[in-house]
Amino acid sequence: MQHQSSRRRARPARVILTLFTLSLVVVLSRTNGGCRTARNPSTPIEPRESITARVTRVIDGDSIVLDDGSKVRYIGIDTPEKGEPFSSEATRNNEELVEGKTVRLVTGKDPKDQYGRILAYVYVEAHGDEVLVNKAQIRDGFATYYEVSPNISRREELLHAQVEARDDHRGMWGQPNQGRASEDYYLASSRRFHRPSCKSASSIRRPKRLTNRGDGFDQGLSPCRTCKP
Repeated sequence: MQHQSSRRRARPARVILTLFTLSLVVVLSRTNGGCRTARNPSTPIEPRESITARVTRVIDGDSIVLDDGSKVRYIGIDTPEKGEPFSSEATRNNEELVEGKTVRLVTGKDPKDQYGRILAYVYVEAHGDEVLVNKAQIRDGFATYYEVSPNISRREELLHAQVEARDDHRGMWGQPNQGRASEDYYLASSRRFHRPSCKSASSIRRPKRLTNRGDGFDQGLSPCRTCKP
């Protein structure tokens, strides 16, 4: 009789322990860096959160749509806009890398942009390895590095990939200056560089003076979309 009473007392203890364990799992899954599958686009996205999802559509060279309808903008890269040289090639390369595949997203310190898109480093399995798609687009010569603070954790890695692509004349770097006339110098803001005659350059408070386009790319700057230096 005493043995049965001990067993009855032990059951509530086991139930409490089980409930505590389940609560702990839920709490841990919600911490930054925890991994979840994207399902509800209204669910808040946390900084540096890891998300697994399937890519249903590639928009262009640096943005995609997930199976929950969320749009993702790749951190740290800029690909040509539709109609510009190498726009189609950049989009096609992105499709080959991720379209219809399950990817892992790691959001930046700033997890969304002003348009509500998720800002992320995107990883995909390829030949047994995990490939950083942002880096692959730069490495293959279909994107340039584009820096927007505070999402700069992979800055050096992406810049190194850009140097490799330029040195090997891959993709867009295989075209001599892409038909653009050389300027005596260029003016740069914190993100882009411009021709001296560019209207956007006139609004820069303290522009940096660059001797050539290469200096701009080496410093992690992107060419202005208006004057196209």
